Amino acid sequence: MLLKPTTPQLVEMTADSFESLSQGVFVIPFQEDENVTSGPSQPRRPLARLYEEAWTGFNSIHENFETSRTSEQLDDIADWLDRCSTPPLLKLPSNVARLPLAIVQNISAHLPPLLSTLLTHVYTMHGRETSDLTAAVRSLTVGFIGEAALANRKSGRTGLDEVERWWTSQKDKSPLLIHIEQAQLVPSSVLAELTYILTLHPDLPIRLLLSVPSTTLFLSTWTHIEPSAINLCILQAGKSRGKRGGAVNAILRAGRGPLRLSERTEEALRADEEMFGSGASSALKALKWLLLFHSQNSALAAVDEQDKLAELQAILEEIRKQGPDAQIPGNDLFELDIPPDLGHTQDPAPRISILHALSQPSSFHHSPQISTSPETVPGTSASGRSSTKRTHDESDSHHVSTTDESDSHHVSTTDERGDLKELQTLFALWRGAGKTVNLWDWLEGFRGVVVSDKEEENTSSPNEQESNGKKRRRGQGAGAGSGEQEEGDDDVDMDEEEVNGDKQDEQGDKPPQLSDQESERLHAAFIRFCEEARMLGLVRARAKGGPKRADEVIKSIGLV
Repeated sequence: MLLKPTTPQLVEMTADSFESLSQGVFVIPFQEDENVTSGPSQPRRPLARLYEEAWTGFNSIHENFETSRTSEQLDDIADWLDRCSTPPLLKLPSNVARLPLAIVQNISAHLPPLLSTLLTHVYTMHGRETSDLTAAVRSLTVGFIGEAALANRKSGRTGLDEVERWWTSQKDKSPLLIHIEQAQLVPSSVLAELTYILTLHPDLPIRLLLSVPSTTLFLSTWTHIEPSAINLCILQAGKSRGKRGGAVNAILRAGRGPLRLSERTEEALRADEEMFGSGASSALKALKWLLLFHSQNSALAAVDEQDKLAELQAILEEIRKQGPDAQIPGNDLFELDIPPDLGHTQDPAPRISILHALSQPSSFHHSPQISTSPETVPGTSASGRSSTKRTHDESDSHHVSTTDESDSHHVSTTDERGDLKELQTLFALWRGAGKTVNLWDWLEGFRGVVVSDKEEENTSSPNEQESNGKKRRRGQGAGAGSGEQEEGDDDVDMDEEEVNGDKQDEQGDKPPQLSDQESERLHAAFIRFCEEARMLGLVRARAKGGPKRADEVIKSIGLV
């Protein structure tokens, strides 16, 4: 849903301000409407304690689940480390050094800091830090021996050779645990080369732990240089705690207090978790807004007066005794049903919603589509300065309804359809542009669209013009006294009509000119859209090393 901003205060501008776009660029400050008040941020009394207890219960369930899951995963990793240190039962004649590697799925966020309790030498790095092999090896070296020791070395040894020398000099020669968090972000070739290089140092007791959101997807995209040099182990922390959506299911199963979730709400939350995998944080956010929505818009919010609190307390006592599923009159008042806008409160994305609304304005009101022909697309002309000489014929396209200007004394304001029409026009011109957008072409294209729309409004059909001419001649003939005067008046009227017709034909070749006040208003609307487009990430300035052109910007995204 697009919010209509308040009418900006136009800055007084002279004719010289339009000489250069950089001189006319200014940011219109947002003025908050005094009549608009913010919505409630917490449930109102006297039932606020009831909702607070429900929210605290959801959080405690999630914390208990995460604590238990972290403990189970930590025990599984400890068992894997013990198995790696245990000598093999069978002694083969040719002992091949194999790199112990474990993959854990859906690791807890509280687990990485606890890995140091298992071994002395532990280093955790994120998958984003291993964009290439050099960065990965350097990160490992710095993580174990430090930045200062790596900078002071003067030999030609590699980073892992320095780690091996450092480990040999240590009194505690415990294994080295390397944990790569979000390992799916590491390029497959980089991870394959890294594991192969680690196998080339058999004297280093390295244990490699990879945490990924999906083991199946990770293994399907991972390649090996030498598969026989890896001792692979997949860790699973139980059926319910290791699988996807376990935290959400635990919250939904245990949330059976006085304020209980309806079946439709539970199905919607599980479906969203199955589709997006947002985790418990997204579900808790949805439950928080659901409690706030229920405290303001449900039937319970309408009967929470002081004189009815005794009846509500009696119903709550019966629910606690007989259970939430008991057939008690008034039990449905404490049921949390799914609100109509659960999808927006559970996973809000205002930026995507705004771009979707601008791309498909028909969802808000029925209107024709805006043409993005090369004549109206900004940045397609050879020069930005030549765009100021364009006429309205270069912007021939059908657009949404134009600004309502019935009030001639208040031209600076537009109705909702006019505001949305201007936003749609500016966004369509941006969308149809190339990699770069010339601001002058963008502004002139916007003005040309507005001028052409005004011309379509002011131009009536030929039948209406002919009927108006006949009525005018009939009225003039009825007011004449004699036939000769009527004929003379008719001749004069015909001559005047021919002259006026010639003048109208000459004026019809020229586009209608905008007033100074209307030009300033369009310029202000254009600058405001440019500033909002910059904040949304639609446009950005050129780099410092690029060409010095202040009237061009680069399109940041092209996904819409």
